[in-house]
Amino acid sequence: MSQTNRFLDENGYFNIDSVDNRFPDEILKTLLGGTYDFYGVDNNAFCIGVGGACLVLEAVEDPSDGYRSYFGCFRTSSVDKIFFREPIARVLLEEGGLSSRTYFSNRWNDDGTENPPSDEDLREMSSNFNGWVLRDAETGHVWLTVGTDHGDDYYPCFTFSYEPDPSRKV
Repeated sequence: MSQTNRFLDENGYFNIDSVDNRFPDEILKTLLGGTYDFYGVDNNAFCIGVGGACLVLEAVEDPSDGYRSYFGCFRTSSVDKIFFREPIARVLLEEGGLSSRTYFSNRWNDDGTENPPSDEDLREMSSNFNGWVLRDAETGHVWLTVGTDHGDDYYPCFTFSYEPDPSRKV
């Protein structure tokens, strides 16, 4: 018995409208640039405080692209996931991010230590990523990066990268 994927249309392509509890792109755009309480992540979901309430958004990978994996959409998720009870940071929701897979020359020194990317490398890393970041409003630390990394054009990569701030004690 063959199994059908309810997220695919009749041609086998990802049908974003079939995702349960899909978070509207228009509302996400209104949240961009805002500052929110951040309660952490659980798997591919994160929780932010919006207007006194918790909003849990789950990143959904586009399942129809085979070996390549693009970001599909956000959907609202239940608050029964595991998050911190108190905010761990105040964050800005921003469009953007940096490709972690973009090759740049002179990345490594002869002794094996890593060089920071140049301004030109940073521009290329930025142009190779489509998505969003949660950036700490006080320190600038990027807590979360979500989207599609095009650093390797042959295999774009769905990204949900959580980086706790080591200077914060929770």
